[in-house]
Amino acid sequence: MAKVPINAGSDANSIRELQKALVANGYSTPTNGIFDGATIASLEAFQDGNALLVQASCDAACWQALQAKLAAS
Repeated sequence: MAKVPINAGSDANSIRELQKALVANGYSTPTNGIFDGATIASLEAFQDGNALLVQASCDAACWQALQAKLAAS
């Protein structure tokens, strides 16, 4: 499990886990472990589409929502 919150200061493995979860949920972002503009755009689109606080960080609520969507599919 990724260490949340995940943001620009997080380790590459946690960022890569976030990126993979975003991709699995239908969002386009590279899975390179770099918290770049594409990752932020996908993260914020996911947050906006799921009634979460839109921010350039994946907090516990956002991570849980990503995982819940994956489990439901």
